[in-house]
Amino acid sequence: MGFYLNLFKSKTKPIRRNLLYYNGLIYFEVIKKIPAGWFEKIGNLIGFEAYHLFYYERNLSVSQLKKYLKVNEKTAKNITKEMFCNFAKSFLELFNIEKLISDESNIQVENIDILMKKYQEGKGVILVSGHIGNWELLVSYFANKGLPITVIMRSIYDDRLNKVIIDLRNKWGIESIIRGDSSALGKMKSVLKNKRVLGLLIDQDTNVPGVFAPFMGEPAYTPKAPAQLSLRFDIPVIFAYTYRVGNKKHNIVIEDISYARTGDEEKDILELTTILNKKLENAIKSHPEQWVWHHRRWKTKEE
Repeated sequence: MGFYLNLFKSKTKPIRRNLLYYNGLIYFEVIKKIPAGWFEKIGNLIGFEAYHLFYYERNLSVSQLKKYLKVNEKTAKNITKEMFCNFAKSFLELFNIEKLISDESNIQVENIDILMKKYQEGKGVILVSGHIGNWELLVSYFANKGLPITVIMRSIYDDRLNKVIIDLRNKWGIESIIRGDSSALGKMKSVLKNKRVLGLLIDQDTNVPGVFAPFMGEPAYTPKAPAQLSLRFDIPVIFAYTYRVGNKKHNIVIEDISYARTGDEEKDILELTTILNKKLENAIKSHPEQWVWHHRRWKTKEE
């Protein structure tokens, strides 16, 4: 959820942040009262406006689509418009997730048995995904099924909004760990020691320990925690993502991850991270309009 709110971040005057925060609380209450059946049309309207309003993000998305998917200008712009619309719909859904996931007709799941079998091994599970589709719905769906789940979250520009996010996830039955906190790694180990599901997103160029692994044909600085924890503590890892198929309708795909370690930890971490990046890349190429192309994914370069 922090990814949505960081679009509106302000590093300037506190008074502007206060205005954004209190206006945001009002908007949240209004959104809660919107019937879920309206999200498709309202999301398309908001997405269309965002496409024109956020010109930097729009231009970056178009540029990266042309470079990494090898599409022409017109196609890149159309995908970017759809991306903003999906983004808006996912944000609207945040405050109605409980209703959405409680209706089984809204969610179709492929290979749920893979996740359940891994969890029943009693070691904990590392669930890897990316910012594709409605990623908040993904973990809330699993929590609703009774899986104890903890996610790693990005701290956003306002501590009050961080609390809003954490409280909302707690309501869904999801625990949160702030990424970048000095105690984050210890907390992740504790989550797995307690045989919980640990959810991590690996498609952001962030200031955390990582490796340069291929992604869309170019080295991308990728968090190494999923691979490192899996290999060091023999924790099963799976890849999962969600994509939108219609108004309120979502598909969840779960894929098993297997890797034969060599005994060389650095090599194994890179290879397993590469496998995870490839899974995500394939998902994005299947549904390019549902990924966050306006993020500077390849910002950090190898020295």
